[in-house]
Amino acid sequence: MNKKFSIITLTYNNFENTTLPYIKSLYANTPEEIFELIIVDNNSTDGTKEYLQELEKEKNNLKVIYNDSNQGYSKGNNQGIEIAKTDFIAFLNNDILLSPEWYTPLLEKLNDKQTGIVSAYAIQSAFVKEKDFAKAINKVQKEENYTETFKCEFSCAMIKRDLIKEVGMFDENFTPAYFEDDDFCVRVINSGYKNYICNTSFIYHKTSSTGKKLPECEKYYNKNKNYFIEKYKNNPFIKYSQQYLSEYNFIYPRYEQLKSYRSTSIKYWAEKVLRYITK
Repeated sequence: MNKKFSIITLTYNNFENTTLPYIKSLYANTPEEIFELIIVDNNSTDGTKEYLQELEKEKNNLKVIYNDSNQGYSKGNNQGIEIAKTDFIAFLNNDILLSPEWYTPLLEKLNDKQTGIVSAYAIQSAFVKEKDFAKAINKVQKEENYTETFKCEFSCAMIKRDLIKEVGMFDENFTPAYFEDDDFCVRVINSGYKNYICNTSFIYHKTSSTGKKLPECEKYYNKNKNYFIEKYKNNPFIKYSQQYLSEYNFIYPRYEQLKSYRSTSIKYWAEKVLRYITK
């Protein structure tokens, strides 16, 4: 197989608003010969499965896993990881639209051995209308091509397969959803890598198109938030970040907090030096 990277996408209903435009955008902006697409359908009942069954006949680079029940975000992505065949794995939501060459700067950054996860710059539907996506891209101005961050944008994030083997797959205790991506990012940082948001790769994110439809979403959010805090109760950065805890967003602004924490935490720098001298 000569594919450059694997894409894992989960689907669960909402076909017309998310999955269909996502698939069209993906194939329009990504050369078919450079990627394999793995879709994990969590038992959709709105015509999604029937569409995917027909698409499998048309696309040689597509593999679909059909679950008999909703396995949630962590389990679904882990299923995709297990059958992915390339050295680079991208996690893409089905509620996004892609821009041309979105994948190129992500792959380039992963050539840096210090890079853990790198994600695209997400233009959120809460602030920009879909028809203005292209205009919004032209207005994004950043001094650097990549911004180091604690938490990547997992609506479109890429990582090396070898790093997944090193840090482990998604923690399925976060099933069905929320905070599994925060947890994944923490484990990557704790292993000595850096996470980045790419300021030259753009997606349009139809914010929480799936999550907000999850039954009892508030209950799962609070349960997983508490599990996350308990899991990292001795982690100095997580303890530091709890100053900024809100019910809407656990860590915000993510990159500013990381910058502030590193400039003020003696323990962070002590741990960094210790890790260096013990390698």
